[in-house]
Amino acid sequence: MEATFPFVDFFVGFRSPIKDFLITYVWYLVVLVAAFSYWTIKFRRWAIEAESRPTLAPIITKGGKAAELGSEAGMIVSAHLNSIAETYQRIKDIGGTCFVREAVGRELQEIVNLMETYTHLDLAKERGKEQEHLIKEELVITAGGYQIPVGALVNLFLTLFKLIWIPYRKRYENALIRLTLISSGDQTQLLVYRQRRTISQVNEGAASKGNKAESTRMVLTRTVETKNLSDLSNLLRDAAFMILQVHSEKHSGMRWLRRRRFVDGLDHVDEYLRTGDREAMDRAKQNFQLAVDVGPDRDNYEVLYVHGSLLMLERQPETIQMAITEFKQALELIGKDNNDKVRVSRIEALIHSGLAFCHVQQIHRLAKSKEEVKKLAEYHADEAVRIWQEMVGEPIQPLILSRRFLARVVDERPPEPALRATVAERYLEATPDIINAIEQQPGNWTFYNMLGWLLMKVTEWDLDVEMKQLDEVPGDNLAKAAEWCLKRASELNPSNKLSPANLCLLYSAPYFREGRTTEKDGEKEQEKTKYRNWCRYYGKKALALDQKYVNGHRDLAIGLIRYGDHQIGGEAHKYFIKAMELADAPEKDYELISDIQQTLAECSVSKKLREEWARPDIRVFDPKSPPSAGEDKSDSGSEAEK
Repeated sequence: MEATFPFVDFFVGFRSPIKDFLITYVWYLVVLVAAFSYWTIKFRRWAIEAESRPTLAPIITKGGKAAELGSEAGMIVSAHLNSIAETYQRIKDIGGTCFVREAVGRELQEIVNLMETYTHLDLAKERGKEQEHLIKEELVITAGGYQIPVGALVNLFLTLFKLIWIPYRKRYENALIRLTLISSGDQTQLLVYRQRRTISQVNEGAASKGNKAESTRMVLTRTVETKNLSDLSNLLRDAAFMILQVHSEKHSGMRWLRRRRFVDGLDHVDEYLRTGDREAMDRAKQNFQLAVDVGPDRDNYEVLYVHGSLLMLERQPETIQMAITEFKQALELIGKDNNDKVRVSRIEALIHSGLAFCHVQQIHRLAKSKEEVKKLAEYHADEAVRIWQEMVGEPIQPLILSRRFLARVVDERPPEPALRATVAERYLEATPDIINAIEQQPGNWTFYNMLGWLLMKVTEWDLDVEMKQLDEVPGDNLAKAAEWCLKRASELNPSNKLSPANLCLLYSAPYFREGRTTEKDGEKEQEKTKYRNWCRYYGKKALALDQKYVNGHRDLAIGLIRYGDHQIGGEAHKYFIKAMELADAPEKDYELISDIQQTLAECSVSKKLREEWARPDIRVFDPKSPPSAGEDKSDSGSEAEK
């Protein structure tokens, strides 16, 4: 019985020869159409994947060591890209366990979270076929005295197959990133490129529907001396960054080199965070500086921010000024980036917060108390919050909140007694920022230390102040709340020296020094003795963590003076003299003398004795020898000195 196909009858009508052909070969046609559809869908999916993330075509290797490496070059490049991804991930995963080094980690964590990078390299589908075909060429079968070149026939079939037009195949092939290695003697040239067809870019207003597509190619090249496989592997690491640049279609020629320097710097930072090796941090700074020096491209603001942040955290006069300069350069460049507005705004807000922190350090550590510096700190802190709120629309980043808090409460010269209540009220009005930061990052010890420091300052002034905005902080008064915050900071980071120094000052405040912790008169002397011992204990603990801690020596001297140690040559005086010896700026010398003089006056010490304290041995002002190589001049890498 003859099979009938109504749809065939409908299309061919009375043309029986065609009808007979279709009836005979209809299943072949169905298979052909199905195969065509299958490969169309396949190539479309592959093309979309290759356009969305880097996909490497089979690598071409010619001559010398490149040819010896062969197709394994693709796996080496993939391994390098994976190592880049791991570097970014390690920085992103930084927690509260780095202790004295975690401030560096937090700075980089924020910026790395925002940086554009691809963490995976795809290899072209069926990328090994070329090598397999070379082997198949030699495959010959002998049958009945005849030699049948099976390999050649297979290659011929595949070549003919490639001549068949399939939608999306050309798009897929054009999306692949191609890598060529050519070795001659000890020299190896690397080529990384992608060939695609795009609509030509013409001047605005001149575009028309008649514009034809034209072939455009982006080629990155590098030639180096390769005496061994290590040199070749290093060249393939360059290739990994070139691939990322080609994929992003950023045509600034040396962008890949800047990103390589940047990632190399991150690797050294990671080493520093794990080991505390200062030489690793020095190498990181060198790489970041090299990245900055590569070129003034628009996206260079990321590297400028990171390098500026590391300079800022050294808290030295010259590095603070260098950081301010680099942050300002970053702001100029970021204004020219019209790409991802939300991402750019996040980085811009972080840059403003970095500037605010620099000005805070100028006031606090470098004793610059000029009103315009404080205004600059507050301006940049407020600008960071404004940009984040308007452009990002997410909860404000804790780092930004903490820096606005510092800009508002940075320690100016101690206010006159009549103004202390007003200043204390202003201080407490700033606490919502730091409490919000604590709520977002409850494991961040620096936030507890900041809040504890502020409450300690108000406690020192012995004011009857309500605990506004502090409902969630344990303690029935400011002194107890300050004690809880500072001890919590020490629990989270036993290596931090700031909280013990602050506890030393806190326990010398009137509330503890006068035995107000108990209402029983018979226990007051016992309480005074207890807290005097605690004052000395925490002061010495801070110095045990850092023997060159200038403010630590000053704080212990102040604490002991408050407990009655006023004599020249006494314990308090020795710590004061040591602080003067360690201070490395005239402004700091004047600040130390002023702090001690005010404390002596508050303790009703005679004018004659105060004058003797004001005239320390002239030898403490002698220039100090420069620090030895590798010596850590920075204090602790914490968010704030106090």
